[in-house]
Amino acid sequence: MAAAVTTWAEVHYTGGGTGPGGGTGGSVSQDSLSSPQGGDSAASAAPSTVPESTEILPATLEVPAGIDNPTAFQATRYALGTSSNCADVLASNAPVGVTASCQGYVAATYVSSDRTVIASVTVLGYPDAATARRAQPLFGAANAAGMVATFRQPTQELPGVTQAIATEQQRVEQIGRFVTVVQTAAVNGANQTSAATLAATQYALSADVGDAAIWVE
Repeated sequence: MAAAVTTWAEVHYTGGGTGPGGGTGGSVSQDSLSSPQGGDSAASAAPSTVPESTEILPATLEVPAGIDNPTAFQATRYALGTSSNCADVLASNAPVGVTASCQGYVAATYVSSDRTVIASVTVLGYPDAATARRAQPLFGAANAAGMVATFRQPTQELPGVTQAIATEQQRVEQIGRFVTVVQTAAVNGANQTSAATLAATQYALSADVGDAAIWVE
C-alpha cells in the first residue's frame, strides 16, 4: 500500500470579532502552507477517489439566516487537508464498516467571523453509493460527535480558540458514494452560542457540501 499523503493548508485569521453574527470581523489570508505531514510531498493533490478539496470545501461559507438562527454569519476556512488514508480523520475504534472500504477524504475546519462557532467538515469517499449507505449510520447520533469522525482542534492557526466539547453536535449525510460529516461546537467562552445556532450551522454546511458533492461527482 502506498504511503498516505496529507497536506494541510493553514489559513491565518487576523482581526477581532464583531459580536454574535457580526459581519466579516477580520481579514483572512491563505499565504502559508504547512509541510505535508506524511508521504510524498510532491503528491499534494486530493486522491482521485474524492473531489478536489477546494471545489467542495470553499475558503468562505455564508451561513444564511433561518428560523433557528435569525442572524446570518460568515464562516472562514482556516485548515484544509486531504489524504488517501481515512485513519487520519477517524477514531482508532471506528467501526470496520466505516474504515474498511474508505478510499480517501477531504476535510476542512471553519470558524465564524465572530469566533463563536467552530465547524469541522469531512467528506469521505467510498467505492459506491451502497457502501456509503451502509457506512453512514455507523457514525452514530449527534451526541456521539467525535467518537468516530475526529473534530480537528485549532492549534497554532487560531491561538486561544478551542471548542467547548460539551456543545459538540454532529450531522452525517450520505450523498452518492460520499459520506459527509459536519460537526459544530461553541468556542470556549462564547456562552451566547445556542444549540439551535449550532444545529442551523450544521444544516447549512451539510446542505452546501452535499450540493457540491453532487455536482463534482
